[in-house]
Amino acid sequence: MVNFLGIFVLIQYLFFNSAKSIAVKPMLPFLVLTAISSLIELIFIYFLKFDSYIWSKLYTILEFVVFAVLFNQLLARKFVKITFCFSVLFFCAFFYFLLVNSNYPYLQVLGILYSIQFLYIFLFVILWIKEIFEKKEVESLLDVPLFYFVSGLLIYFSGTIFLFILGEEILRAGLSLYYYWIVNLVLVLIFRTFLILTIWKDRLI
Repeated sequence: MVNFLGIFVLIQYLFFNSAKSIAVKPMLPFLVLTAISSLIELIFIYFLKFDSYIWSKLYTILEFVVFAVLFNQLLARKFVKITFCFSVLFFCAFFYFLLVNSNYPYLQVLGILYSIQFLYIFLFVILWIKEIFEKKEVESLLDVPLFYFVSGLLIYFSGTIFLFILGEEILRAGLSLYYYWIVNLVLVLIFRTFLILTIWKDRLI
């Protein structure tokens, strides 16, 4: 279901959203990435049973790059130096844990990488909200379509960080991997529901 939602969100943006609207335009690269990821997971991983390890690593990189572009676009490239610092930290951690020290537990590596992403996103969300209030163009954040997007993003990342960091401990404790992935699917479902809400809210403006 979550994979179909990932594809539907892009269709919703392209065919049901106003072509004149630019409020959610920065989201487009992420929506394209989400749709491509959903198709790959649906076709190659679930049906054809390909190993997801390589795609998982590639997606982690692409996701970080897309978010870096998205938030710098939202803030008119005012904080490029901060993005550069986080990018160096992210890619150093990525290459060290996945290439140099490849024996490190994979789920914990994802936890570390997602923690860096979460800190980056959280910081830029604060900067973005600060800019909105300084401009005094809206009375409430609930009137801003992208507010629903960043809300879903923060909920998703705050949940997956702990899920990945504690993943190895969950497995060592003998708990079923089924419940682990159910929680992950629920987080993805919540986030993609927020994506649909974001585009729907944009149509009402």
